Amino acid sequence: MAGDAWRVTVYVAHEKNGHLDIDVPDPPPLKATAKKSTGVFLTYREVHIARYLTKTPKVARANLATVRAYYEEARIKMTGPASFESMTKTDYDSHIKAAVHHVSSQEPFPFLEKYAIDPGLSQHTGTGTAAQPSPCAVTFRTFAQLKSFIHREKLAKLNARGLHGPAAEATASAQTTFLLNQSQVATGLLYRARCTNVDGWAMNILTEACAHYLGAVPEGVVVLQFDALCNFAGGIQGAAVNLLTSTHSRCAFLSVAPRSSYDGDLNRTPQKDDTLEKTLAHEIGHHLFLPHSPHGNPIPYLDQHGNVDPVEKANEDKRHDHSDPLCMMTYNRADLHFCGLCVLRLRGWNADLLHNHGIQNKKP
Repeated sequence: MAGDAWRVTVYVAHEKNGHLDIDVPDPPPLKATAKKSTGVFLTYREVHIARYLTKTPKVARANLATVRAYYEEARIKMTGPASFESMTKTDYDSHIKAAVHHVSSQEPFPFLEKYAIDPGLSQHTGTGTAAQPSPCAVTFRTFAQLKSFIHREKLAKLNARGLHGPAAEATASAQTTFLLNQSQVATGLLYRARCTNVDGWAMNILTEACAHYLGAVPEGVVVLQFDALCNFAGGIQGAAVNLLTSTHSRCAFLSVAPRSSYDGDLNRTPQKDDTLEKTLAHEIGHHLFLPHSPHGNPIPYLDQHGNVDPVEKANEDKRHDHSDPLCMMTYNRADLHFCGLCVLRLRGWNADLLHNHGIQNKKP
C-alpha cells in the first residue's frame, strides 16, 4: 500500500544438500555474506489529471505543483496532464444548448429555455466579444432584460389580437408579473438565486454540458475551470461533481471562481487564507472518499427533510483526527494539510480499524 518502504536483497543460492552454490575461487566458508541489496523502494498511489480545460486561455490556472505537494505526505503521486486545453466556441455552444433544453424540459414550464437564456447569444462569447470571450460558464438575461423580453412578447400577442394603447400595456405588464410569480422569480433577488444556487439553473446546465469533456477520457480526473458560474455574482467556488459520464475510474472537478477572488491570492497570504489550489486539493479529496472535516464545516450532512443526519454526522466525525482543526477537508482558513487519519486512508488503510483519537490506536 502507499507509504510502504521496502528493499530487495539477493542471496547466493543453496543446493539441496544445504551447501552454498558458489562460483568464486575462494574456498568456503566465504569471508563475507554473499548478498546484494537494492536501495529503498517507496510505494506510491497514482492520481492522474487526465485533462485540464479552461473556458478561455485567459483563465488563470491552478498551480498543480502546489496541489501535488499537499498529497505528498499521503504518498500519492499526482501526474498529468499532458497539456492544457481551452474550450472551443462551436463545441461549447453546442453542449450548452443541449443542456439548457434538457434542464428546461425537466421543469413543469420551460421558463429557462424560453425566457432566461437568450437563444441568439453565444454562451462561449457571453457578454464578451469573439476575440475576448466571457470567462463565465453561463450567461443569463439580466432581470431587467428578462422582464422587458416577456413584456414585449405579451404585448405583441395582444396587439395581434387588436388590443393597443394603455390598455394593452397594462395587460402585458400584469401578464408579465403573473408569469414571473408563477415561475418563482418575481424579484431580481429570487431570479439571481434561481440562477446561482448550488442546485440552480447554472450548475445544472454546466454539469450536463461538461459530461462531454469527461466522457472523452478513459480514466482520471478532469479539471474544468471558469472564472464564474454565471454572469451574476455569488455561487460556489468549485465542486467535485458527479457527471453523467462519471465512472468508478474517472471524475471531474468544476472550478467556477477566478483565482483573484481567493483571499490567499488577493492578499498574497496563500498559507493562511483560501486559494484555488486548496479548493482543488479539497475537492479531489472528496473524489477519493474523504468527507468534510467536522471542524469548520458549515454544511452538515442533511437528510431528506433538511435535518442533520445523526448517522452521517457521526461517520463524518470519526473519519478525521479529533484534535486537528486544520485538515484540508475543513472550511477553516489556515495553513492546511491532510490530517493523519486522512493520510492513512489515502494510503489505503482500513479506517474502520482506526480511531479518530490517535492515542487510542495501538501499534500492530
